[in-house]
Amino acid sequence: MEDLIGSIKEYFVIQPRRLSTPCDLAMRLCCVIFVLGLIGHVAITGHRAIASLGAQPVGDPTLADLMPDALTWFVPETFVGYLVVAAVLVAAACGRAVGRRIDQMYRLL
Repeated sequence: MEDLIGSIKEYFVIQPRRLSTPCDLAMRLCCVIFVLGLIGHVAITGHRAIASLGAQPVGDPTLADLMPDALTWFVPETFVGYLVVAAVLVAAACGRAVGRRIDQMYRLL
């Protein structure tokens, strides 16, 4: 197990961009997913507002109810979903910072 961890560390230390580039991509994807979640929240709130004007009470719709043909499984709709996106964003930011720091250390040598 120690040999595996050592080889993983060596893999990223030799070329720090192997760590910082995927973390950059993950950060960008998290930001896009977060914005999509906000847009979905606005769509659900708008649907509730329009439906409340009618005579029949309407339950809480989801994005899958509003857009049945679109893939919405990755869009956060609840607080827990936003927490997961935020946790991945923080982890990616930490990985990116570590990768850039290793790159700076190599440049000083």
